[in-house]
Amino acid sequence: METQSPRPRVLYIDDEEIYAELAKTYLEDLGNCVVEIETFSPRALDRIRREHFDVIVSDYMMPNMDGLELLKAIKEMGVSTPFILFTGKDREEVAIDALNNGAEFYIQKGGSTEAQFAELSNMIVRSVRSSHVEEELFRSEESYRQLVECANVIIMERDLDGKIIFMNEFGLNFFGYSEEELVGRCVVGSIVPEIDSNGKDMAAMIRGVSENPEAFRLNENENMLSDGTRVWVSWTNKALLDGDGNRIGILAIGNEVTERKKAERALVESEGKIREILDASADAFVAIDYDLIITYFNKAAEDLLGVTRESVIGKEFLETFPWIVRLYNDELANRVITGDSVQLEIDLEISGKKHWFEIRVHPTDEMILIYFWSIEDRIKRDDALRRSEEKYRKIFETAANLIVSVDSAGIIVDCNSRVEEVLGYKREEFIGQNMILTIHPDYHKKVKAALQKIIEEGDSQNNEYKMVRKDGSIIDVGINSSAIYDNEGNFERTISLIRDITERRRAERALQKSESTFRSLFDHSALGIMITDGAGILMGLNPASNRILGYTIDDARDLNDVVEFVHPDDLKLQLGKFQDMIEGRMDHFVNDLRIRRKDGVYVWVQQTTLVIRNSEGIPEMIISMFEDINERKIAEYLLLESEEKYRSIINQSADGILLVDTDGNAIESNKAFRDLTGYTKEDLIHFNMKQLPFLETMEIIESFGETMMNGSSVSTNVHIRGKGGEIIPVDINSIAINSGDRTLLAGIFRDNRERNMMMEALEAANKKLNLLGSVTRHDLMNQLTTLFGHLEIAKMKVDNPDVMERIDRALSAGENIIYFLEFGKDYERMGTREPTWIRAEEAFVNGASTVELQDIDIYRKLGGLEIFADPMLVKVFHNLLDNSCRHGERVSVIKVYYEPIPSGLKLIYEDDGTGITLKDKSHLFDEILGHGLFMVKDILEITGITIHEVGVPGEGVRFEMFIPEGKYRLLV
Repeated sequence: METQSPRPRVLYIDDEEIYAELAKTYLEDLGNCVVEIETFSPRALDRIRREHFDVIVSDYMMPNMDGLELLKAIKEMGVSTPFILFTGKDREEVAIDALNNGAEFYIQKGGSTEAQFAELSNMIVRSVRSSHVEEELFRSEESYRQLVECANVIIMERDLDGKIIFMNEFGLNFFGYSEEELVGRCVVGSIVPEIDSNGKDMAAMIRGVSENPEAFRLNENENMLSDGTRVWVSWTNKALLDGDGNRIGILAIGNEVTERKKAERALVESEGKIREILDASADAFVAIDYDLIITYFNKAAEDLLGVTRESVIGKEFLETFPWIVRLYNDELANRVITGDSVQLEIDLEISGKKHWFEIRVHPTDEMILIYFWSIEDRIKRDDALRRSEEKYRKIFETAANLIVSVDSAGIIVDCNSRVEEVLGYKREEFIGQNMILTIHPDYHKKVKAALQKIIEEGDSQNNEYKMVRKDGSIIDVGINSSAIYDNEGNFERTISLIRDITERRRAERALQKSESTFRSLFDHSALGIMITDGAGILMGLNPASNRILGYTIDDARDLNDVVEFVHPDDLKLQLGKFQDMIEGRMDHFVNDLRIRRKDGVYVWVQQTTLVIRNSEGIPEMIISMFEDINERKIAEYLLLESEEKYRSIINQSADGILLVDTDGNAIESNKAFRDLTGYTKEDLIHFNMKQLPFLETMEIIESFGETMMNGSSVSTNVHIRGKGGEIIPVDINSIAINSGDRTLLAGIFRDNRERNMMMEALEAANKKLNLLGSVTRHDLMNQLTTLFGHLEIAKMKVDNPDVMERIDRALSAGENIIYFLEFGKDYERMGTREPTWIRAEEAFVNGASTVELQDIDIYRKLGGLEIFADPMLVKVFHNLLDNSCRHGERVSVIKVYYEPIPSGLKLIYEDDGTGITLKDKSHLFDEILGHGLFMVKDILEITGITIHEVGVPGEGVRFEMFIPEGKYRLLV
């Protein structure tokens, strides 16, 4: 016989006791559960801390602590009891927040009471079942974890990328890590070295395990402890799979096998030690016994004699190598028998090729040891030395430059044939004389010191001298000298490469003369000249620059960078042109700009800038020439002061005014504008509209451009940035002014800060009123829900038709109350969002979707019509349709269409019902008697749309809505 499970214990929390009692009645009847009620949130929280409940159900809006705050407090206590939030309509954001904070379910109040509590009962049952399943799963996982933690082996889980997900306590202690230090790290670099002691790529091995665990099911590899110690671990690897059978990780179980590995390695090393020594020897080695049988043959002997050890071990030595017979005679045999060592050199032909060997025979008590050395390298070196000397002599004789060799006394011991071309001497008359005799007397001391340094220190010397040819003429030469030593390291002679550089010297002198000419022009030019390197660092400044700017070259260098000369407002344009020139898009440019004098005053100059590039096209030097045009610029500015009629208008205005020309250059500003922005008159002179630093957006520039293009007045609302950095909201009206032969553009700036503060205060007050309204509606809706619940229960418990009729009337009255509450909420939202363009067809369909039209035929002709209206335009059509259904009595057809009229457009709504009496028409749009039509009127008036009822009583209603031009558009 099955044991019946105890009924779930539910804690229901709601500050409204009558609603809570109603919930208890429904839930205990429907849900087979025990419901306990709490109306005070803090007391409920204390009970949850002390008692066990299977499910907690809570209302959202409660004093002291709302449902969401209660949920967060429960979770902070560590209580995992399922939590269901019972909230009002239009609280989706609260429901989402509750689910994010751990609630199992949420349910909205409203609608059918029986259906509402039936859904809540179902949620309670599901929550209890889910909680029991989670507890069983937790107990199962806890048992598995205890088994893993108590195991005396390493147990590890990792993902396919090698990141460690879990390691048991035994494994953590073995590797020397805490869980926080190891979990989340990659195995490679933490417990597995990147490269093991044998040079194996361990990251590749880990990838191989992830890709094919079966191939590495049993695997031994080198691991690494936290202190870097290398250990060996034997691993058993198994793939971890998800619910669909996809591989998601690796489970690895390991045992340390370090000592076993050491023992195995020691055994191998002991057995092969002698063989490794002999095999590693570079010398060919053969051992034979006194019966001349070969007993050992190393790797070097295989390579040298061209046979394998397997083919010769155990064979007779003289039969295997018959060429040795011509060396093996009685004398040699007697010397070996008597214990004497023998050394021989022989040339042998092996595999058809001649080889040279040195052979040493050394007898011992047990065997005869024979060593073979190939002496082919020595033979080859001797031959290579001979060929090298021949090659050197060929290079020496055919070199393009003169080569001379001198001994320690300075005597020429050798030279090549170029001596006659360079110095005019025959080779035989040049060799044997002292080198110093061919050097110009001015360089004798320098040459002797260089020779002595080469002899003592061996350093190479690279110097330039003058030499005297045989005919007495003098040439410039470059001499690069090095020492040559004998086999014992003693100095033997020098070898010197001598180049004729006479033509290069002439070119350098011509360049110096050219530079002297440029320096003269640089120093005496009337134009200022500034020279910088390719990076813009100052290199030179001529006297005219000092006269114009007041800087000496030392003053200017203290500025570090040429950009420190340029006025900040000219810098961007200057750098842009400079960049274009550097990158090769132009080779020079001319522009007007302001440069700062030493006394801090900016002066206008006209500057010509050009670049000089090296042979690879890289800029090496920038030359800037500038002329003082400050007086001309001042004269241009003074011409503007003659326009007094504009200045008078500007200065008398209370609004800020800024005048610019058609190129955007600032001409004038009034005191109000400067007070508004914090800028001085001097700040604004010579500024371009696009460069004004206080403009926050491009909207001002765009409105000025629009004014200039069509001559109209343009208004816009933007923000500007004051000199102090503050953001100022302003209305700007831009107009064009004709002044003689030119057009000026004026921007009129009106400060909106005070108006914006008033609007913010109104918005704050409105927000408080809205909050008060929403709280009141919430309380009323709770009471009405309670009322509906009790009335529904009463209907189920009475049979009296009269009582049933009265209950239905009470329910109908309650529905009317809900209608008015919803109406109030809609009216409160009206005008809170910006008007927008709305498709009339779509608004009508959406409005009709919430009205029960029954058998009424709808005729509409709204295609292509868009209306600029409040987003609640849908409510206009809803209210008109709802009134037709509620009050038209016999409505069978409803029509909605539009008609163009001379001054706008007429939108018409009409039905064929009883219409509206003349008496009611006068109060049709009143707040009390208008059946919601006063809200229709208010919604339409937000964007200037008017509505009138012109239908004939008894023949149906006809509402005409007049939409002015600009507030509608017809799309094709």
